This record gives sequence, C-alpha cells and structure tokens, in this order.
Amino acid sequence: MTSGPSPRMRSPLFRAFDRVTRPPILSIFALLQAGIIMVLVSQHLATGIDQAAADGEMGTGDFAAFFTGAVMVREGRGSDLFDFSVQQTVQDRLFGVGLPYQQPYLNPPALAIAGALTTGLGYRASFMVFVLSQFSLLLVSLAFLIWSSTGVGGTWSSRATALLLTLCFLPVALTTFGGQNTGFTLGLLSGIFWAIRARHAVLAGLFLGLLTFKPQYAVLLGVVFLARRQFRLLAMAALVSVGHYLVGAFFCGLSWPVKLLEALASHGPVEMAASAATHFSIPAVAGRALPGTLSGMVVALCGILVLGQLLRVGKTLLGDPERHPAFFGMVVCGTMLVSPHLQYYEAGILVLPALLGIDLLLFRDAGVSGKLRFLLTLGFFGFPVWKASEGLGFQPLFVLLVGMFIWMNQLCLGSRDSDWGSERELGVQAPAATARS
Repeated sequence: MTSGPSPRMRSPLFRAFDRVTRPPILSIFALLQAGIIMVLVSQHLATGIDQAAADGEMGTGDFAAFFTGAVMVREGRGSDLFDFSVQQTVQDRLFGVGLPYQQPYLNPPALAIAGALTTGLGYRASFMVFVLSQFSLLLVSLAFLIWSSTGVGGTWSSRATALLLTLCFLPVALTTFGGQNTGFTLGLLSGIFWAIRARHAVLAGLFLGLLTFKPQYAVLLGVVFLARRQFRLLAMAALVSVGHYLVGAFFCGLSWPVKLLEALASHGPVEMAASAATHFSIPAVAGRALPGTLSGMVVALCGILVLGQLLRVGKTLLGDPERHPAFFGMVVCGTMLVSPHLQYYEAGILVLPALLGIDLLLFRDAGVSGKLRFLLTLGFFGFPVWKASEGLGFQPLFVLLVGMFIWMNQLCLGSRDSDWGSERELGVQAPAATARS
C-alpha cells in the first residue's frame, strides 16, 4: 500500500510501526480484521434482529423508521408519509407501544417506496434485503474504484488490502450491517468518482441522481459539476431526480417535497436538542457552541468559504479537475462540513477521501510518509472518540473532518497537473507502480 524508502526511524517503536503499516503485515491485518467482522456480522444477522426491539438496541439502527415509511407506502398511506403522528401510530402497531423514542422517517420517498417491495416478507427478511443490497452496492462500487486506481491498484494484493480496509473501517461496517443507510451514500459517491474517472458521464449522472435519496450529499457536487459545465452528467442527474419526484408524487402526492421540508424544519430543533453532541458538521458544532444569531452567521460564512475554496482550487487544476482524486475528496469533505445533518456514524464516508488521497500519493510515486500513516492509523482506529463529545464540549470527529478537508486541499495545491490525464492515469502503469505491493 506504500512505496518509496522509509524515513530514517531510530526508535524501535517507530521501526515496528513502519513495518506493520506496510504489506505484507498490513495485508495480513486486513484479512484477519475482515474475518473477525464477518464472524460478528454473521452472529448479528442470525440472532440480533428483533422487531420487538426495533428501537435500535438490537442493532437495527434507523431501519425501524425506513420500515415504517415502507409499510405506509405499501398500505396506500403515502400522502401521510411525513406526518409524525401517523408515523407514530404505525410504529405503535408494528413494534408495540412504549418505545423509548420515535424513529421518524425523514428521507425523500425513494427509500420508503423501494422498501415497500419487501415489507410483506416481515421485519427480519426486509432488514436482510436492506443490508445485503447496501453491502452489494458498496462492494461493487468500491471494487470498481480500487481496481481502476493507478496508485493503490498496482497489484492484486494491494487492491484486496485497500478494499478490505475500506469495508472494515468501523463506521462503514457498523452502518452497513447495523441498519443505517450511510453505506448507500458511500457506495454512490464511490460510483460517481469511478464513473467520472472512466469518463462515463451518463453513468456518473445516474449515480448522482440516485444520491437524491439523501439530497444534502448531492447539492454541492451538482454545483461543482455545473461550474465545470458537465452538462451531460447534470442532464442525466436531473432526469433521475425528476423521475424520483414523479414516483414520489404518485405514491405521496405532488407536494411531498414541501411536506418533507416542513417535517425537517419541525424535527431539526428537536433532534439537535436531544443529540447535538453526536453531530459533527459546522452547523451542529456552531449551534452547540454559539448563540443562535451568531451561530447562523458563522455557518453562512463557513459555507461561503468552503464553496469559494472548492471553486478556487478547481480553477488551479489543469485538465479535468473533477477527475482529480484529491479534488473529489475535497468536495466530499466540504459537503460533510456544511451538511445540516451529520451523525457520528457518517464518519464512515471519510474513508473515501482517505482512499483517494493515498491513491494520489502512490500515483505520484511519493509514497505515504510515516507521519501521515500515523495520522491515518489514528483516524482508522479513533472512531470511538465520538463518545467523548459530552466531556469535551465538542464532537472530536469534527477535527478529523476538518483535517481531512485541509489534507485534500494541500494535495490539490501540490498536484503535478502535467501527470493528470496521462497514459499512466488512464491505466497504463509505469514499472514503479506495477511493482508495488
């Protein structure tokens, strides 16, 4: 996974760290970790899914909310999809009265409409279909992305190591098999970049359109593509988005976007009052630390700065900036920074910028320094620090997000643009790249 000479490390501890963060030891670790997670996931899917415990305590996460929305659509109650009182009535019927909290359905209708196809199978079977569908999308999109990479994709073992480490990043594994929908988001984002790199604009537009199931991740990408005049991509994304609206209108009424926005506006303050400590975007961090008016000003200013920096950096890159790994990673981080809703488990999405950054360094034959590997190792194993938010007064995952954004920015500004678009970038690898392990 790394190349180039190791820095001179006199300490035995650092020499040991240098060895374990390189193949073959790194590959062995990835394989062992994947085996352990596979065993845990198998046990969870066999014994840990209980409709009567659909509050998330048994590992079904937000799936109870998705299932509630899907049942409402199947029963012809789509027009009430974003009515919390109706949702509560349905949940009481499905899961029993007395859940410790309501799990409101707050996604656009696509997720509920797709889920309606399996609700007749029951809660457990529907959950299994949801999990396996999410894992399949994530596995395929990441495999295509990694196998087309010119840095981490030097050898079969390096590709397999990168894929296993990505899938087994703790928040990725937890959300994929725990009932959240972050795996769909990560899979679609990975698919978008793979399609862009392979110059499949229409396919990238399809993935971007599908990403409207979680629209906060699609907006900033759309703005960047518009600034880059990627009209074919945007036309396909718009077509899929219109299709999403029309299907939603058929099941939920023409005004479903208005009802969704009203539901979000109503539930947002309630959620932040209850769980602001677990969110880590700029709006959540500012809202927790600053009074209302000042918080709003800071959020608006930071949003302008993030968008302005993305557009400025995009202009400094020659060729096709949207195909630059670090720039795409920067857009993803920027999207997360300004997102109005970014729960701790969505930190799994940061594995994509990290993967793209490593790929770029290896593509340049720069290697991954010991210092950077140390920081990446902290990020890989440090996910549980999200629990320290209450004591610290801020969500520590915010530091990881900001650090990733800054790293992507530095990689972009240090880009050797003459390399981008070369035969090597398109898949004809130099001997140094093909010799990596």
